[in-house]
Amino acid sequence: MLRGTYETDRTIEGKTILTKGTNVNIRTGAGTGNSILRTVAASGTNVGKCSGRVWNDADPKYKWYEIAATPPLLMGYIRNDLATLTGSATSLTTTSSTAKNDDAEAQQLLDDIVAQDKETMNNLNAAAALIETLKTKGVSTTASANKLSAIYKRLQERQNAMQKTTWGKVKDTITSAWGSVKKFFGFSGVGEIITICVIAGIALIAGAGTTALVMIKPWKNQSNIDLKESRELKELLENADPVVAQKIREDIKTQLVDAYTTGNRQGSVSSFMSIGKYVLIAGAALWLAPKLMDLLNPRK
Repeated sequence: MLRGTYETDRTIEGKTILTKGTNVNIRTGAGTGNSILRTVAASGTNVGKCSGRVWNDADPKYKWYEIAATPPLLMGYIRNDLATLTGSATSLTTTSSTAKNDDAEAQQLLDDIVAQDKETMNNLNAAAALIETLKTKGVSTTASANKLSAIYKRLQERQNAMQKTTWGKVKDTITSAWGSVKKFFGFSGVGEIITICVIAGIALIAGAGTTALVMIKPWKNQSNIDLKESRELKELLENADPVVAQKIREDIKTQLVDAYTTGNRQGSVSSFMSIGKYVLIAGAALWLAPKLMDLLNPRK
């Protein structure tokens, strides 16, 4: 048995997994370095069926059982010393026709998420440039900056998770785009430094659709929300300075037209416009439309 590797053990597939001990962590991956999906307080709690996939830890004392996804719970992992397997082994394999349908649905949703997340990043890039322009005019941009930051963090967490799954492979990426967003987050000592988000196309591994859909569907829902909010933020800021907004749109269109039509887009998108470091500028903007003022200075 190789340490630090996955194996499939049909003798435990379909067995029920009970927690052994209190406050047992179910994690997103095999290993304590992975995020906690949920913590189960009571010993002997049924946390799901074993998928049959096992990670043999580098430490020979431990292995990690993969818990099959059971909506609304996601697939997770539990360490062997914190688990008891009970019941008989049962195949969890779906029929071939169901698996093919699930594969097709999962791949389409992944493609939709990637397309939407690209548009969301474009919207955030334009919004970052507009925020910088408004700040130079003495407009308070605190609420808009906070909204941009919140959308961006959700998008980045989703893309990171998509690119680290065991059921998909990265097929193409855009890594060096969105210069205004880079500047928005990138100055030391001001605000929070965040690495630039990498948008990646994901190719689903054949037969993995049934498992993947449990994770992909919530991602798609959140991608829908992020796209909607990024559009609203960009449009609101454009209403404040339509001349500057048009120039930003033209710059983005020019710099994206070639990159998005290239098959392998690794590092192909050039940096966009520069913007100053992320700061919060006090001041009123009485000349803004009422809707913009509601966002920039929200009522409690």
